[in-house]
Amino acid sequence: MRASARVVISLILKTLRAEARTLNAYLKEKTMFCPECKFEYKAGVTICSDCNVPLVKKLTLEAVSQLEAKPQQRQKLRYATLAVIIGISYIFVLKTAGTFSPGIFINIYTAQVTQLLSFLTGLTVLFFFISFHRYYIEEAQTELKKVTALNIIGTSALLLLHIKGLILVFRMYISPYLVSCLTESHLIEPVITWVSSIFTLLFFIAFHRETLSKEAMKLRKAVFFAVIGSSIAVLMQTFVLFNYFLARESRWFSDRPIMTASILVPVAAFSIITVLYFLVSFYLSQDDRSEGCAY
Repeated sequence: MRASARVVISLILKTLRAEARTLNAYLKEKTMFCPECKFEYKAGVTICSDCNVPLVKKLTLEAVSQLEAKPQQRQKLRYATLAVIIGISYIFVLKTAGTFSPGIFINIYTAQVTQLLSFLTGLTVLFFFISFHRYYIEEAQTELKKVTALNIIGTSALLLLHIKGLILVFRMYISPYLVSCLTESHLIEPVITWVSSIFTLLFFIAFHRETLSKEAMKLRKAVFFAVIGSSIAVLMQTFVLFNYFLARESRWFSDRPIMTASILVPVAAFSIITVLYFLVSFYLSQDDRSEGCAY
């Protein structure tokens, strides 16, 4: 009796092992991977729904290494996005306060701290575009890659303006001749700021056109508003540049009469808020992306 039971149990175990080997072989054969985003797909899927490219049975060693590095890359991009959100929010509050209470910047120490924080904000923007270029853009997004590179150049040029501002507010530590040369270079600032605003607009337009993945599709609304806000920013910077060539002075809205500023500041605020809306949406989408799993 015991011998018969052992034989039956042995046959059952052999059958289970055989079925397990068959199922494992089937899964190995049918599981497919996307060569672009490296996502794993179940049996029956042949095209990646995000990247729209044919799936492959195995990933190369280089692709596996990239897949393992992606969580760290996304985390760096999230940090960069969070930093630029904080920086732009600071600029928004600073410009609003300077418009309605210009006297707060009369103190030299306040001006020095403000200029230093503005420089750090410029660094966060540069860090964001560099991280975006390295960790987010896909190979097929050629236009987005180009305009992101332009924004890296434009942001670097803006950083030079911030350095100029730092030199001027700390002028006690440099020669009077250098201070005089920097003070007389009025044309550089409005031109660089205007060109940089155009680069930003082109960035959002390209992002809206080349939304390839599902995660990017969720951002289309935020990107659309950012395009509108960036267009307004270009118009305002064009107005400032035109005013310079007309009156030979570079004046922002906060430097104008309080009545004029109170009308124009809400428009500028809307422009900044649309960019912040995109950045917050992008930050949240990266959090969702890091929690993604195989289909």
